[in-house]
Amino acid sequence: MQLLALPGPSNANFLGQFAKHLGVILAIYVEQRGGGMSVPDVLEKSPQEHLVDLVFRHRNYTAAEKLAQQLQLHMLSIVLDRVAGPPDALLPAARTPLCAVTPELLEYLATRTEATAALLCLLNMRPTEPNYKRLHDFVMGHTHGCLRQWATLFLHQMELAYSVLPQKDANEATAQLLELEQHTQSQLDRDTAHQQFYKKIVNHLMEKQEYALALSTAEDYLTGGAPDALLEQLLQPTSPSSTITGGAGVGAENDKTYLYIRRFNDKSKAAEYVLRYMKKWDLPICVDLLQMCQYSLKPEEKWCAEVSDALNEMKLYKAILGVHPHWKDWRQLDQVCRNEPAQLVRELLQLNQHGLARNICQCFHVPNIKTEIEQSSILHKLLDMHDTSAALVDLCKMGQDSIGVVFSLLEQVSHLVSTNLQTRMQTFLFLVHFLISNMRLYLDSETVDNLIRRELGLKTLLSLSPELQQLYERLADHPELIVESMIMEQHTEQLSVVFTTIPKLRDDSLLVQYGAKALEMSRSANTDTISEDSPGPATVPLLCQYPIEEARRQHEFPSCPDINLAKALFDLCENQLLVANTCLQAVSKIAQNLKETETRAEEAIDVIRNVLRYAKVIFQKELSSSGSNAAQQQQVSTEAQAPPGGGGSTTAEASKGIALCDNFLSLSEVFAMLLLNRCCFNFSLQDLIEPDKARQLRDKLIASDRLKLAIDVASRCGVSAGKASARMGLSLLRLGRYKEAREKFSSCLVSAAARDASALVLSTVDEVGTKETVTRIIEGCTVAT
Repeated sequence: MQLLALPGPSNANFLGQFAKHLGVILAIYVEQRGGGMSVPDVLEKSPQEHLVDLVFRHRNYTAAEKLAQQLQLHMLSIVLDRVAGPPDALLPAARTPLCAVTPELLEYLATRTEATAALLCLLNMRPTEPNYKRLHDFVMGHTHGCLRQWATLFLHQMELAYSVLPQKDANEATAQLLELEQHTQSQLDRDTAHQQFYKKIVNHLMEKQEYALALSTAEDYLTGGAPDALLEQLLQPTSPSSTITGGAGVGAENDKTYLYIRRFNDKSKAAEYVLRYMKKWDLPICVDLLQMCQYSLKPEEKWCAEVSDALNEMKLYKAILGVHPHWKDWRQLDQVCRNEPAQLVRELLQLNQHGLARNICQCFHVPNIKTEIEQSSILHKLLDMHDTSAALVDLCKMGQDSIGVVFSLLEQVSHLVSTNLQTRMQTFLFLVHFLISNMRLYLDSETVDNLIRRELGLKTLLSLSPELQQLYERLADHPELIVESMIMEQHTEQLSVVFTTIPKLRDDSLLVQYGAKALEMSRSANTDTISEDSPGPATVPLLCQYPIEEARRQHEFPSCPDINLAKALFDLCENQLLVANTCLQAVSKIAQNLKETETRAEEAIDVIRNVLRYAKVIFQKELSSSGSNAAQQQQVSTEAQAPPGGGGSTTAEASKGIALCDNFLSLSEVFAMLLLNRCCFNFSLQDLIEPDKARQLRDKLIASDRLKLAIDVASRCGVSAGKASARMGLSLLRLGRYKEAREKFSSCLVSAAARDASALVLSTVDEVGTKETVTRIIEGCTVAT
């Protein structure tokens, strides 16, 4: 018989206590069974065993509680020890089976302590038992706060374990969780154990190829998310849960592989799969995943370089799709970049996307197109943006290679007829100036000279009005011809602007040459004459319609003689003495040519007088200016104690010119008389100033019996008119007009002239009458002293 020492004051009264306990047990059994129980039967078991029988076998919890009180035992401790604790070292009896924990026992214990009852239920319930639902509800109904949270977690873990794992493994896993709660003090250790539990579940699901359930379990409970091995299985096309679709080009709405790749812990492996499957996704997804990989990989890690290159390509595609209206899908764009990148580069150049074109060229190693990109970029900055600073920076960066680029640009600009002409010429000027200023050392002298001439021509054109710019554009390489053409076509106001802007283009000799032409009498009767009204396109300069020398030789101003045009041209000259002398030469030439065009004598004389007055004013201004300059030089020389400078030659020339103009003006009436009387002798206006030539002209007039005209010419030119007067006197004698003859003779009988006249009269006496009559007339004449 097993005896258990009972508490008491001492062993002295052991028998008394034994008898008392024995009596209590017999009484309870009598009450429990309705009949007695023999003493030997009671003595077969210890008091604790009788208590356990009452609880688990007879399920008489009231009697068991009464017995525990009588025997001074803790009933709850004994019950829990039998249900979940280790067997009592003093009692070799086996632990009560789990099925002995009945709902009635739990309900009874719950009336004493809910927490203990709930824990006891958790320890003895299994999802495979038929009354699991009832026990589950019992636990949920008798737990609160933290205990309820733990109970909920434990029940979930147990249900998960029994639903996934074999029963043996589930029992072990559940036992491990319980053991963890009893002995683990650190929350970190507890969390680690829970993670191990879920990993075991996930691994078992993977073995069963239930990848979707494994993924959801891992995502819900594993702190690191799904393991890479599971994600790799999901990426396999043969996987039951794989979302990988067919060929490339399928949108991201059909292919969700990127969702798995994003969860990879091993970013190197993730990069490998991104590069493998990226053509199945839309561009934003590709950029996002590649950026994730780039940020996670170290430069020395595998796939880092490939990811960086792919990301650069994706960003480039994104930028191109944003500006190119033709491309909608990046995969098509990628194919073009890999097969025909030059075509895409040229399309981008047409859109002025030069930065993208350079990136395409660099990313896909497009050969023989870099120069074309730079040319287009510079042309865009010059023609569209008008940013010469940026264009200059680009050209300077290219160094000596810029020479070929600039010459190519010059060729391109010359064919851009749709561009504003002034903008085109400004672009020309910028490019030419760059070559002259920056690349002169690398160019031959002939090329430099041509460029300098072109620069000067462009500056000339830019100083003109838009209409004239268009007219003279083809003469841009010949600035001197632009000026000459403008003179020919009477654009004097624009010429003034040109000379103010570019003084070196002023050519006084050319201006006075055409000024003199403007004073010439018109040769319109000559069919070989070329003027601005000549047949030909109105938009083509005269010097471009005919050979230059021929055009110069036969050119004629349509309004000549045009004194206003001549003055306008003369006023553009810097050397005004040259202008004045040219005027005198022009007057002489007009007078010389008038012998063939007597019908326009009055007009010519008017022109001569105006030109002479204009020249005289110039001479007077030069004389005044020369005198003022001489006075200043004299003052400076005196202060510096140095001999005075020159200036006398200018003064003398101006004084001589003024006198000449006065003489020509005074003789212009004589010249007009000669012309109006149709004197076709070989004479000029200059002849009237020189006495010898004036006498020769007088004699010719006398010989041609133009006596009155001879007298007028002689008197106005300052030579003797005796011969002409005597000849006229004789004529009057023949007519019997003696009084008038006396007047003529009286005007010519002076000294030697009188003798000549007398001899002339006497030699003709037979013609007019008796000698006495003639002698009487001569004697009656007053002889001048």
